[in-house]
Amino acid sequence: MSLLPLLTGPFALNVNVPDVEAGYLRGIRRAHLAEFGMVQMTLRERGEGFARMSLEQIGEVAEPGSDDGWLLDGYVAVTPLFPSGEAADVELPGLVDTAGEHIGG
Repeated sequence: MSLLPLLTGPFALNVNVPDVEAGYLRGIRRAHLAEFGMVQMTLRERGEGFARMSLEQIGEVAEPGSDDGWLLDGYVAVTPLFPSGEAADVELPGLVDTAGEHIGG
């Protein structure tokens, strides 16, 4: 399934894919963002140009219908998000300025 046709408005799609072989994916589900979840990310494999991470729920059972709930059940979780705007007036000392001049270490 292509997700690109779903991009019809001023929003982004947050897409999470479980760490399983493609043949073991159970499907794609619309998800809401979990209210709160404690997870642990572990580096499973590293190679040239890639890193494979593993996500494990710690503690309570995942919230039904949430992004982490669908993910832990083997589904791709898709959540539409409204993007926030850039805070252009916020100074970030030590980072590249708008003219591209590097002033940090």
